[in-house]
Formats: sequence, structure tokens, C-alpha cells
Amino acid sequence: MFRNGFNLSISFKLTIFSLSLGYISAQKSQFTELSSVFCVRGIQFYYALLVKLLVQLSVNLKSNRKETVLMALREILTVPDPRLRKVSAPVRGGVTEEIRTLMNDMLETMYAAPGIGLAAIQIGVPLRVIVMDLSEEKNEPRYFVNPEILSPSDNKVPFDEGCLSVPEINGDVYRSDYCKIRYLNYSGEEVIEEAQGLFAVCIQHEMDHLEGILFIDHFSRLRREQALKKLRKSKQESRSTHTPNLVAA
Repeated sequence: MFRNGFNLSISFKLTIFSLSLGYISAQKSQFTELSSVFCVRGIQFYYALLVKLLVQLSVNLKSNRKETVLMALREILTVPDPRLRKVSAPVRGGVTEEIRTLMNDMLETMYAAPGIGLAAIQIGVPLRVIVMDLSEEKNEPRYFVNPEILSPSDNKVPFDEGCLSVPEINGDVYRSDYCKIRYLNYSGEEVIEEAQGLFAVCIQHEMDHLEGILFIDHFSRLRREQALKKLRKSKQESRSTHTPNLVAA
């Protein structure tokens, strides 16, 4: 994120200096010897200021580049990466700044994918952390640290699910249409609330990730094998498309 106000100010000053130097250069032949001395000193003065502004601009750009790196998106793991099968560990010591940074990165990664939910293990971090945003405008982020399902409903309904870690695959999964959950929010406060509909489905899907379970594990054996076969074929086609043609010389 660049601070445009600073760069605009720099550009305006540089423009003024350029015009001044151009005017001085155009009038140089008409100056007397005394005027030439002042001209040289003026050019030196402007040059010193120009160098100073360029140094400030360089420092500003380096600082902004560092901020951009901190907001960099994380890589989303996809099957058959074995890390997706790890059981995530509870977060110890509460919701620290390190955990908040992790959740911020997860949210940016989820939005960019795009998706509506993401578990930390999906970016290779085996901690019990989930982010989610079910709003159409993608402006209502939710954060879940050490989430627990307290009382799921016995009534299970099918929902057509997909997953960022299993791209291009979707299918019906039966899940409880209601559950009560407990978790720590972004501020580290304990929250107990009810989840139903899409919210209930999504939180159960993401909590499966924390146990090393993928949504395709709920498929029949035949349906799961077909899904994995389709995924392997898609990856092979993708690699062949991006592999440059090498010609022996």
C-alpha cells in the first residue's frame, strides 16, 4: 500500500524544479558573468534539494515495499499434500499479535482465492484457527480460534460443497443443519453462539480441516476415487500447458 499523498507531493516538487532548471538553461546565454555565478549557485541549490527529495522517495518506497511483503498472500495447499492430513494443535497463550497476523494473512488469501472459509492448516500452519466471510460484499470477516462444536443437531441435510484445497471438485455432503459453537474471537474473547444454514455447514467443513479431514472423505469410495482421478488429470493438463517447449539444437 503506497501513500499516494506523499508521492503526489514529490511529483509536484520535481515538476517545479524541472521547469525552473529548464528556464535557467534557456536564459543562460543572456546572463552576464555575475548572473552566471548566481545561476551556477542556483543550479547547485536545486540539485541538492532534488537529491534530498529522491532519497526521501527511496526510503518511502522501501518502507512501503516492506508493508506489502507483510500482507503477502499465502500459498493454499492442495491434495495430495500430506500436510492437509495433520491434526491441528490448539493455540496456546491466547490470541496474540502473531495469531492476528496469521488470521489477517488467511483472510487476504481466502478473499483472493476466492473462497468463503479457510483453515490455517490449508496454508501449512497446523493450528486450530479458522477465518470466514459469508457476506456477498465480502466485508463481514469472522475469526475463530480454538473452535469447538458443542451440540450438533441430529438432523443432517445435504449441501453441495467445494474446497480451495480440492479445486474443481464439488459434491453433496450431509451435515447437521444446526450446531452451537464456542471459540475465541479476534480480540481473544470467548464467544458461544448458534450456527445454522450455510454458517453451520461452513464451520463444520472448516473444523474437519482441523482434524485432517477433507470434504471428499464424506463421499462414497467410488465417488472419492473419481474425484481424485479428475483432480490428477487436471493437474497434469495444467503442468503440460505451462511447460515450455524445448527444442534440441
